[in-house]
Amino acid sequence: MIKKYFSGYKKFISSIAIMIVAIVSLGILEPLVVEYNSAKWESDLTKKNSFIENSVKEIFTSKETAVIKTSNNIKKKLRSFNKEGNKNYKIFEYFRVINNQGYSAEIYNSFGKLTAWTRGTISDSISNLSFNTFLEETRFVHTPLITYLSYSDTVIINGDINYLLVSLPLEKKYSLRNNYFENINLTETLSSKFKTTFQISYYSEAEHSLDGRRYSFNLLNNKNSKIGVATFIKPSKITEINFLKEDFKALQSLILLIVFVVSGFGLYKYYVKIENRIIKFLFEAIYIILFRILLFVLGVPSEFIPTELANSSFFSSAFGFGIVKSPLEFFITIISFLIISLLAYKHTNDYLKSNNKEKSLGIFALITIVLTSAYLISLRGFGAALRSVIFDSTLRYFKEPDLIPAMPVAIMHIGVLLMGFCSILFSIVYILLIFKNAPSKIFKNKYIFAGSLFVLFQIAGFI
Repeated sequence: MIKKYFSGYKKFISSIAIMIVAIVSLGILEPLVVEYNSAKWESDLTKKNSFIENSVKEIFTSKETAVIKTSNNIKKKLRSFNKEGNKNYKIFEYFRVINNQGYSAEIYNSFGKLTAWTRGTISDSISNLSFNTFLEETRFVHTPLITYLSYSDTVIINGDINYLLVSLPLEKKYSLRNNYFENINLTETLSSKFKTTFQISYYSEAEHSLDGRRYSFNLLNNKNSKIGVATFIKPSKITEINFLKEDFKALQSLILLIVFVVSGFGLYKYYVKIENRIIKFLFEAIYIILFRILLFVLGVPSEFIPTELANSSFFSSAFGFGIVKSPLEFFITIISFLIISLLAYKHTNDYLKSNNKEKSLGIFALITIVLTSAYLISLRGFGAALRSVIFDSTLRYFKEPDLIPAMPVAIMHIGVLLMGFCSILFSIVYILLIFKNAPSKIFKNKYIFAGSLFVLFQIAGFI
């Protein structure tokens, strides 16, 4: 019984009907789910706070474990160096490897003086670091520029007790605008991961926030001693409901896109019956344009995929009500035009191979005027698009010395290249159509005809 609705052409209609019902059902279900989540928000809030706290503690513990493990590995390596010659050179070479792994390491002798270090030392004297108080414990160490998570221990070198300090940078207190700067900021990382605002006080005497809108908890080291306090703004009921609505919207958008694609397959049997190449091309072009407009209206993929390519601060144009409002949207739009250009060339190539009745001089003149006008309009559009790429963008296209540019710049470069290719392809299509429809009287001397056509384009462009 059901099988007959999913056989032959009916399967497309049935699939579309089911998906439309799904979209409507999601629309009906959304307010019910929102109301249900609103009613049990208080209990959910407690669970969310606990989840964020435990997750942050796991992240902190993993960093702590990594620092202690690195310290133990260094101690083992230093013991092996005691049995070999040229020890100091090998220590510095090994410390270079440690530095490349993102850690800093320093060795202080029994008198508290710095004897070995990686690039960027925390202190040149042990007296400022209170090793005796924090031996075999993790703690936060502050410098004017960076806050570290550090672990101190003793190590025997040449029979003397030395002190080893291994540190992992957690937060840089500065920023530089160049391609070599690596931003390290645990607070920003946690804020982005949990979609709330974090504050971390890297001091053992820090206190919990008294603000009821905030949630605070202690950061404990490997000896269960308090070394800091993390505070975050509790999840907002309104924000969580908005996230829930966005999830419903994303699901409905995905189903609607599938409906559009399935509709295209359903119309394919009518498409193959079309014999007129112009109508066939218009069918293809309209379908692609409508698909691109649908992506734009639904905000796919810009609103659902967090990426710097969707950042409108790099590039945004008012063209088409904002259909090219970011580098990613610009690239998708250019890909759509590229597909249309290739289809136009394909149909033109097929038309050249066909045997058509010779056109009269009047029809040829009309075709030439129409195609010349279309060519000049498209050329003007290409120029306007190029100006938009330059003047509606904050990207520094030619001022950066990088051999491989950043992704937004690379996408814009590729987009401009494809846009130029589309322009050339359409120009070829126009010229081929004019040559194909030229009467035999005019086409006898190809060189004179080509020269006349060139002059015509120049005069039309000047006008």
